Amino acid sequence: DVEARRAAEAAAGDAAEKVDQAEAAARSEKAAAAEATRTLEVAQRDWVAERDRLRDARDAQRERVDDLKSQLTEARELRQTAADAADKRAAVAEERDARRRAAEE
Repeated sequence: DVEARRAAEAAAGDAAEKVDQAEAAARSEKAAAAEATRTLEVAQRDWVAERDRLRDARDAQRERVDDLKSQLTEARELRQTAADAADKRAAVAEERDARRRAAEE
């Protein structure tokens, strides 16, 4: 039974070749999965960095808007204070002019 032995050896060789091919395919798939994982991790880090940058920009913009609102409120208050002072000066001047006219009469 040399033939049976040779057939068994050939079958074993074929089986070993198939195992080698399967192991090579598994290694290749594992490498592809590792690369996909690295790509995903990079994309996630980039996304987090962009999200943080946008949050910081939004916060800075809100802060700027608040500052501008404060400045506007302050300017309105100063304008009102100046208008009130001008009204007082005008009233004092009118009263003084009225007294002067009354004294001249």
